[in-house]
Amino acid sequence: MDGPPVEILAAAASAAAPSVESIDWVDYAWFAFSAVVFGYVCRRVFRAGSDAVEVSDFGPVELGLALMLSFFYVSLGGVQYIALPAAPKTELTFSSILLFETMTVLFTGGVLAVLKSRGRNLSLLFGLDRQPIWKAFGIGLLLTFAAFPIVVLGSLLTQSFSTGPDDLQELVKIFRGAGQGREKIAVAVSAVIIAPFSEELFFRGLIYGVAKKYGGLAAAIVFNAALFAFIHGSLPAFGGLFALAVCLTVAYEFSGTLYVPIAMHACFNATQLVQMLLDPATPKP
Repeated sequence: MDGPPVEILAAAASAAAPSVESIDWVDYAWFAFSAVVFGYVCRRVFRAGSDAVEVSDFGPVELGLALMLSFFYVSLGGVQYIALPAAPKTELTFSSILLFETMTVLFTGGVLAVLKSRGRNLSLLFGLDRQPIWKAFGIGLLLTFAAFPIVVLGSLLTQSFSTGPDDLQELVKIFRGAGQGREKIAVAVSAVIIAPFSEELFFRGLIYGVAKKYGGLAAAIVFNAALFAFIHGSLPAFGGLFALAVCLTVAYEFSGTLYVPIAMHACFNATQLVQMLLDPATPKP
């Protein structure tokens, strides 16, 4: 599903990269910390192949669901790249946000119902019982902090395509003070609660799990990250979103529980919203 949280992520990723001249010793220390943390994570994941994410229960029905979702997201991304830039801008209202949230919840519930009807244990399928939720969210918070420099480096690769923050869609304008309080609350709920759960379920839980079973670990990570970045419909944001998706996926493999990428996704979105509120003119991490 596409909507306000997608715009937050695209806006954040394309605005994430600072100018090279503005980087100081603190940034270099942060980059070093990120390299150490994700170097360790990737070593654990790729050392001998990872079996933390169990994919043996994915069968033909799950493959069909993953292909359906992938086709939907590719089509959605194509529309955003081709048709939407030339379309007149529409106001993002409370009603439209609420409609998006309702559709997302219903769609997510439908996918979960299909998996349950197949006799799948969702806790086992997505590693929800591997560790206490508080510990998973603690790991997610740490890995989010470590992932920011990687997102910045990814953004640096595509920032030359950016035309500036004013092309980052209507959502950013709401958090620059144009929207009403209830619209901001609705977007925050969607971005910090609904989107992290639904998108991580679809991308990391289902699409990645199926891709890993039928295509292998490395190919699944690359495919998942490319699809995740593509559907956000922003060329300047593509590098940062691709890097973020890789971080989310290797974090899932490292921990074996979907709670970790859910926590990372929620933290990333929450950070962007807070930054937009505190510094409305420059929504950057």
